[in-house]
Amino acid sequence: MADSPVIPVLTGCTASGKTGMLIDFQCSQGGLSVVSADSRQVYCGMNIGTAKPTADELQLLPHSLIDRITPAETFSAGRFAAEADLILSSNRKNDCQPVVAGGTVLYILALTGRLDPMPEAAPALRSVLEAMERDRSGTLYRMLSVMDPDRVSVLGERDTIRLIRALEILLLTGRRPSSLRRGGDAERRKHFRIAAVAIDRSELRERIWRRTRSMISGGLLDEVSELTAQGWDRGSALGRTIGYREVLDYFEGSIDTLDALAETIAASTWRLARRQTNMMGRIEGLQWINERSELDIFLLGED
Repeated sequence: MADSPVIPVLTGCTASGKTGMLIDFQCSQGGLSVVSADSRQVYCGMNIGTAKPTADELQLLPHSLIDRITPAETFSAGRFAAEADLILSSNRKNDCQPVVAGGTVLYILALTGRLDPMPEAAPALRSVLEAMERDRSGTLYRMLSVMDPDRVSVLGERDTIRLIRALEILLLTGRRPSSLRRGGDAERRKHFRIAAVAIDRSELRERIWRRTRSMISGGLLDEVSELTAQGWDRGSALGRTIGYREVLDYFEGSIDTLDALAETIAASTWRLARRQTNMMGRIEGLQWINERSELDIFLLGED
């Protein structure tokens, strides 16, 4: 990437209006091609609940890295960065203006050199670790306490996903995860500039509520029914994705009414938005965009 132009990256919390702003830009300026940095839109068939762009929107504004895998698969930050690199190189050769856009901050950190390289997930090893934890709760926490006290000090005993990942890295590399963290790749960071869509909290709450109601009225329950009929269950991405897991709860009777379903999804989405905003606030050099004119300046690379 040594001689490549600086690539714009547009992030923002869920429901902040990223896609709409980019479509507006495309209608007036043209030439954009989006590399999606969304860890849920990558799944085939999960359309309504992930607010995936519609067919008409995709025709107007092409997106890469959506509809890439089935709900049974995983798409790590490392895999995203590797595939995004290839797409960005291809876009530049085709004289397109690439922009990376999405709310999955971990993907953006990996792509822009703000994460240290780590080994890919090892499903067989993860299955063994999960079985150990099921057999005796707290096993993973105790193991990591002995093997990497620095890492375990920032994790909770019930933080099973991160405990498994830490032990996975340790067992695959023979090194403690805490010793592998070196601050990322400063040279790579020079090839990206990052902006985030700013939005008022009260407006964001209202947008989340409206979008949730629209998803439910627009066929989310039917979409989840179709996915479960295809064999996907809580063990797949459905069980790890806001909107889908709550609909599964509704089908199973633990959520009683559609109103309660909407409230539960909206509350989960609001918590996600807060986490995303907190993570974005820690990105060095991040520019906050408040209005469309600022987006134009950012994408066009003007001072």
